[in-house]
Amino acid sequence: MFFFGLVVAIFLGIVFYVAVTGLYTIVGNFVYTMALGVMIYLIAFQAILNDRVLKPDFTTKYNTKKIALNFDEEVIGKLLQLFEDDKVFVDPQLKIAGLAKKVGVTSHHLSRVINDKLNKNFNELMNQYRINEFKARVNDQKYASYSILGIAYDVGYNSKSSFNEAFKKQNGLTPSEYLRSPGQKRAF
Repeated sequence: MFFFGLVVAIFLGIVFYVAVTGLYTIVGNFVYTMALGVMIYLIAFQAILNDRVLKPDFTTKYNTKKIALNFDEEVIGKLLQLFEDDKVFVDPQLKIAGLAKKVGVTSHHLSRVINDKLNKNFNELMNQYRINEFKARVNDQKYASYSILGIAYDVGYNSKSSFNEAFKKQNGLTPSEYLRSPGQKRAF
């Protein structure tokens, strides 16, 4: 800071000298250029001597990363609570913006957390929970009178095609094939 002040003082001194005398000489310009050059070298030398200028302590400066990681863990906790306890995924109108509002973050932040922490996108997460809920309900006596499509709609799907596509992607079988497979109690 001292050297910066000295550079400014020299510059203002020369400007004042030229303004008062009206003289601008090559010698004066040379002296100014040399003084400025020396000041720049002195500033660079001071920076080299002071490690904190060239190598700041990033661990304290960027300690907010730990806070962000803890916050992301809280977001995941709230998200999983909403999915597992409240079963928000059965709402066919649920969008990431509405879910983000329930979690208390922006939709961009929630999307990033789902991608980074759960290694899937929002739609894949929704489909995973919906299909697992479908599998649980298919074997539940309470839903014995429901058709495959009725249970699919009940767990949040809007169409038969989107349900079949998501189910096959996750299980490698269509819902009908899955229900006919060994170990399944229910047959339609």
